[in-house]
Amino acid sequence: VTLWGLRVAYLPLAVWAAWDRWPNGFLIVGLAAAIAGLLWTRAAFQATRDLEPRRVHVKPVLPEMAPAEILDHAGYDERGRKRS
Repeated sequence: VTLWGLRVAYLPLAVWAAWDRWPNGFLIVGLAAAIAGLLWTRAAFQATRDLEPRRVHVKPVLPEMAPAEILDHAGYDERGRKRS
């Protein structure tokens, strides 16, 4: 939420802060534009993603389609039932 606030409000606030400061105002707005540009890079998006990995939606596979060695290793028979 904070990064989105910076992305949206940083540059307009810098322009507002530099409005009456004519010679230094250009420097303030230029630096603010450079920083605002960095806030919209791909690296900034990737750095602020959730730290937990996203869940992969696993679709079940029919037992007839799975190799026999995988079913054996998992403890299932050729029909997909748990061996006892």
